[in-house]
Amino acid sequence: MNAPPRRFLSIDRVWKRFESAGRRFLALRDLTLELRQGEFFCLLGPSGCGKTTVLNMLAGFEPITSGEITLEAERITGPHRDRGVVFQSDDALFGWLTALENVEFGLKMQGVNRRDRREVASRLITLVGLRGHEAKFPHELSGGMRQRIQIARVLVNDPKIVLMDEPFASLDAQTRRMMQNELVRIWTAAHQTVLFITHDLDEAIILADRIGIMTAGPGARMREVIDVDLPRPRARTDPGFLDCYRRCNAVIEEEVMAALRSAADGAGRAA
Repeated sequence: MNAPPRRFLSIDRVWKRFESAGRRFLALRDLTLELRQGEFFCLLGPSGCGKTTVLNMLAGFEPITSGEITLEAERITGPHRDRGVVFQSDDALFGWLTALENVEFGLKMQGVNRRDRREVASRLITLVGLRGHEAKFPHELSGGMRQRIQIARVLVNDPKIVLMDEPFASLDAQTRRMMQNELVRIWTAAHQTVLFITHDLDEAIILADRIGIMTAGPGARMREVIDVDLPRPRARTDPGFLDCYRRCNAVIEEEVMAALRSAADGAGRAA
């Protein structure tokens, strides 16, 4: 009898509370989710539902209140290079380093010799489509190029999972669509697991193998996980795309309305 496959990333009945000025706030309640190795998973939900909190807990930046988060059966208790984070802003890049030097920085900190780290960084610069731009500084690159450098800088450490917090939110619409296609190409070549946070349902359907939709906060949890069983590359005009959009949008609208009702009830009690 074959043994069941080992879980890759598991969020098991996680609760998260914050405390400020003597008051406690319940951000997440009994959150449970499993990610498969090699998949592209998008996380959606109403504003304030705790998506970034989930990412910060997975990255090890934020402790959980109760429950357990494991990566390949190892409990997550803090940051580690097996989890790479691509931030929304490109401020994480070092302005005094070239594109190539930014990408190789993590390897330099690990003590990898100059020749080997240059070889790996150069390969990743090519992977993200920036060959020929190695000697440029961040201010000499476009917003889309800087985000590609961020992605390459994360991939250079060969993480088990890449965590992305709305990395294209600040880009113009045309560049954002181009970067979505580029990210799918990079992910296909790199074979990393990706957790991608977004508010854009179109973006989620273009990118994801599965979409997780969270309930409205406070005390948010995972409401539904929807498979995106569409061939790549995906077109927004395909009937399957539109069907998936309608299904996901109906769930999100219900949660947005729930958030609005909760806010109105709170305002009424305060008055």
